[in-house]
Amino acid sequence: MKKIIIRISLILIMIVFVPIFGISENESVEPKETVIDQFGIDTGMSQVEYDNFILDYSKKYKKIFPKQTDTAYEYALNSRINLNMYKELSLLAGFTPQSLGNHALYSDVIVIGTMRNKATPNSQSSDYTIAVESYLEGEDILKSVLGYLPDTLRILIPNIAGENMPVSTLNEKRIHFLTASKFFNKNNSKLLRFGRSWFLREEKLKKVKEVIEINDSKNFYKRSYR
Repeated sequence: MKKIIIRISLILIMIVFVPIFGISENESVEPKETVIDQFGIDTGMSQVEYDNFILDYSKKYKKIFPKQTDTAYEYALNSRINLNMYKELSLLAGFTPQSLGNHALYSDVIVIGTMRNKATPNSQSSDYTIAVESYLEGEDILKSVLGYLPDTLRILIPNIAGENMPVSTLNEKRIHFLTASKFFNKNNSKLLRFGRSWFLREEKLKKVKEVIEINDSKNFYKRSYR
């Protein structure tokens, strides 16, 4: 009987003290420093892990696109293109410049909204605003930089040969494809750059959503590209 009581006592002591010691060990472990990308997004990787990740991505990109330039590679990397889904994206997006699928793939921020008149006139560029109805892509970038999702976006449109944004584009609900500058900051002093806008049509919206879903940029850093 005494042996049974002793064994029960030892078990109870282990149940009480083992978790306590476990907690103290965890508390002594320093948190891992992780790399933050150009848009302020936490990659979840240490510098060594990130360097290896970039190396694997570079090797895979050059294997798929052996004739492309380093600039094209950096564009794909910064756009968080999912190379693991290259075949599917190639069929859907086409990788054709100025195509709807290409804009959906390479744009940092995609919204449905209405472009308003100029906010600030300039000889070299025009500063417009977009009243956002919904976000399709880039919420993580804006939340990381601004800390919230704004209802109105300021965008920069370069003036080409003195031409401004066509009046027909204003005050219409469209799908807007935007590029986020790496200098874009919380004060919004650096604007999102305008890429293209398309009329809001059901078939176009469906294709854009399919490209976004397949590319899955939010999980870019969680994948292996070996």
